[in-house]
Amino acid sequence: MDTNLLPQFIVFAKRKNSKDPSAKLYVKVTYNGDIHERSLGIGCPYELWESEQMTIKDQPIQSARVKQTLEEIKQKVIGIFHILSQHGGTFSLKDIIEITNGNRKPAGLSFCQCFEDVIARMEKLKGYDGNSEANIQKHKRCFDHFKTFCKLYYKSSDFSYHKITRTVVDQLAEYLKTEGNCSHNTAMKYMQIVKKVLPNRH
Repeated sequence: MDTNLLPQFIVFAKRKNSKDPSAKLYVKVTYNGDIHERSLGIGCPYELWESEQMTIKDQPIQSARVKQTLEEIKQKVIGIFHILSQHGGTFSLKDIIEITNGNRKPAGLSFCQCFEDVIARMEKLKGYDGNSEANIQKHKRCFDHFKTFCKLYYKSSDFSYHKITRTVVDQLAEYLKTEGNCSHNTAMKYMQIVKKVLPNRH
């Protein structure tokens, strides 16, 4: 695999202002143009930080701690990167970090999480690009239907994103027209929303 396509890591020192003699160490993770920063939980005098060697001058114990903490983060992030790569499909640095932090399961592009993300983005853009209050409420009603469908048909509260097959999509359409009490037109509008949450699928 081309290592240039892997997430990259840089440790840097950050201080509150240019006169502050102390600093906190952070790792910057970059992937596909996106950036994520997180604290290593380690401080040092700003002037003692040697960025090229990623060490703290004259502090071998703290320097070893920096390298160990960085290596632990790298192993987790690269591990999740490979898991998502094996699943196929596209993913972002945000997906990698959320799974690394335990906010999602590795197979974890959960459909409900994806759906919630779509609604959250719409609410942030309310009033722009067609994100009206009525459209947002329509997405929320569709989401409620999906959760009810999961419970009725699969005795589950969610679906792994990659396990939503054509069969599941067809069953959802059937549910909307029957137990969901939706008209044909309403059911089709909801299915359009579902397919928007599942880009490049079905």
